[in-house]
Amino acid sequence: MLMDRVGGYTLIEVMIFLAVSGVLFISAVALIQGQQGRTQFTQSIRDIDSKVQQYVDEVSASYFPSTDKYSCKLVRDLAGNDRPSITQLLGGSTKSVGTNENCIFLGKALQFHTNPGDVDDTLGVYSILGRRTEEVPVTGVTGGSQTILVPSFSDANPTPTTSLVETYALPFGTKITSACKDISSCNDSSPNRSAMAGFYVDLSQTSTDLDANKSTSLISYQYPNNVDRNTFLYGPTSPNSSPNGTTYSCLILNRSGCGGLNPSAPVLPNVFTNWIMCFKSATSNQTAKLTVSSGSAGIQTKVDFVSC
Repeated sequence: MLMDRVGGYTLIEVMIFLAVSGVLFISAVALIQGQQGRTQFTQSIRDIDSKVQQYVDEVSASYFPSTDKYSCKLVRDLAGNDRPSITQLLGGSTKSVGTNENCIFLGKALQFHTNPGDVDDTLGVYSILGRRTEEVPVTGVTGGSQTILVPSFSDANPTPTTSLVETYALPFGTKITSACKDISSCNDSSPNRSAMAGFYVDLSQTSTDLDANKSTSLISYQYPNNVDRNTFLYGPTSPNSSPNGTTYSCLILNRSGCGGLNPSAPVLPNVFTNWIMCFKSATSNQTAKLTVSSGSAGIQTKVDFVSC
């Protein structure tokens, strides 16, 4: 007579159970991590969009960081141009807003890497100052001159403040893969490629009260595609130093040091309508496109979670 089987599992059954459980566990973890990665990427792009809009809004409101901690004056550079130079106030001294000694805040330039095949996870932000007035000859009066407000961006002798360079790390390891006027033709050699753009007060549209904290018309410039963010760190520390570094040369409109500047007179970067950036997730195959548009309605941003 055969004995009844004692209840329980065989070794093979236990091994099959553990294998199936392991597969289900790994699948669940992968699913959770994938969902977390997608959520983080979405949040990252929203944060980047918000940050870019913040910088544009600061220019529109004529907001210059740390105004009360710096003194600004004009210094003659080696080429004979009067350029703003700021000095940090010591001993807890403060300086009232508006007492800028002929310096004005022109706007901000935003920059990513442009090395061929490279990607970056950091945005560099440069605050650009300019001279507020200039001396011009008086018609019909020999040797006579008068002081007027600068009528254009190039006349203001734009100069970056090397001591106030800001950096913004893209959240959750997000990378930028390209920045162009036209994403469809954005390759390493394309003139559409531009890793740096500037957002500035349109001096031709401003009133005589340039120090007022109010909204103003803005103009957007696309800088050449050969600008490398790292070169700025080796630029001059004061206007009377020799220009050094592609970024610095482009920001001060030095054609000899910034190949690709608009060859027409006056020397200016190209005005752009769209600046399109493509980003990719650090943990998934997601990509997103951020478009900064400049037009009659002002400067606006738009996010699209599409392949780019």
